[in-house]
Amino acid sequence: CTIAANKFISQNITICDLKGESTSLMNSKVFDFVKKTSSIAQNYYPEMLGQMVIINTTTFFRGAWAIIKGFLDEKTANKIAVCGTSDYTVELLKHV
Repeated sequence: CTIAANKFISQNITICDLKGESTSLMNSKVFDFVKKTSSIAQNYYPEMLGQMVIINTTTFFRGAWAIIKGFLDEKTANKIAVCGTSDYTVELLKHV
């Protein structure tokens, strides 16, 4: 793609493993950080994220994700898969 477009093109897959993380990570500072960084990423680098898979999530995180997802552009949000502790293998194998 880089050669055909005559400019650098890159996409990545990001895997975030939340195993062992506590719910104390979900506070207003974290939400503000996620909103700001995701805004920068989707406004200035929209095609860098190929796919993100967040694994070993808790029920609490999946509930928080429903809120966080609302702050993201729909195209960006569709690139992010949130998986629990036992269902992530199939999702990961789709992308790697």
